[in-house]
Amino acid sequence: MGAKKDALIKLLEGKDEINVCIYIEDGVETGQRPFSKAAAMIKKDLLILNEMIPIPVDDRYIDSVGDDNAVIIFIDPENQIVHVKIQV
Repeated sequence: MGAKKDALIKLLEGKDEINVCIYIEDGVETGQRPFSKAAAMIKKDLLILNEMIPIPVDDRYIDSVGDDNAVIIFIDPENQIVHVKIQV
């Protein structure tokens, strides 16, 4: 495991539910995007939201991890840039 993934796992440790905001990059992020509550669990190299949305959590996708937040950015199968913001 990488350092960022280890930090993300520590951030999510003991939490069954997190606040997430997922959006497709559209050139400019305007205003505050709302957060939604989601069930979360880590399985291998994926963060699974609501038992159906897989988010890769390899170090190359984790942009940042703070004391109570994280940002994951990856390219989906349709070549769209996906941003996942997490708050606990």
